[in-house]
Amino acid sequence: MRIHTQVVSERTDEYTGKRGLVKQQVLTLLDTDETDRFVNTFDYVLSREEAEKHSGKLRDKVIELGVHSFDALFNGRLRARGRIVGV
Repeated sequence: MRIHTQVVSERTDEYTGKRGLVKQQVLTLLDTDETDRFVNTFDYVLSREEAEKHSGKLRDKVIELGVHSFDALFNGRLRARGRIVGV
């Protein structure tokens, strides 16, 4: 599924995992569909390659996201899995 979204914020999440400190670049996204849009914002974690290419450059831009699944986090937020198709 492809979604056109606006990047609301970009932040770095850090936590200690099984193999030590984990750092992730997380985008908070807002669906921009005119008719049937998501009510809430959702998150997307940049891959290592995407972080090198886009880190710090996407704030307030509209991106096309290819989504293959959504995960529900412990706090009820949705996190998309997929890739950035276009900026």
